[in-house]
Amino acid sequence: MSTPASLYYGVHTLRGFRPFNFEGTREEMEERFGDLPGMKVRALDFVHAHVSAVVFVVVALGNADVQGCLFPDAGTGFTEMFRNLPMGLGLLASMVFMIFPTTRKSIGYTDMMPHKEDYGKGGNNIPGQTTPSV
Repeated sequence: MSTPASLYYGVHTLRGFRPFNFEGTREEMEERFGDLPGMKVRALDFVHAHVSAVVFVVVALGNADVQGCLFPDAGTGFTEMFRNLPMGLGLLASMVFMIFPTTRKSIGYTDMMPHKEDYGKGGNNIPGQTTPSV
C-alpha cells in the first residue's frame, strides 16, 4: 500500500472519487481515502464548471479576430457589447466564486507541500533543519 503522504490524482464522479494512480485493493482504497462516495460531484461543482466555461467563451468572443470570423456583418452595438462583456462577466464570476468557494483541486493544480518520500532527495530538505549559508 502507498504511503499516507502520497499525492493521488483522480476524478470525481456521481458515484464518488476514482483515483488514477492508486495501486491496491478496494478495501485498501476505502481505508486510505475514507468516505469515497462522500466525495462525489455536487451541484456546486457544476456551477463552477458552467461559470468557468461561459467566461472562457465570452473572453474568446472578445477577440476582434474571432468576432470578424464568426460575425463578419456585426454592427457597432454588437462589437461594443463584446468589448465590455468580458470585464463585466469576469467581475460577476469572481463574485460567484467568492460567495460559493470550493475546496476541490482542479486540472493543473500542483501540490506545493513536500511529501515524506521527497525528504532527503536533492539535498537537505528535512523540515525543521536549516541549510547553512555560505
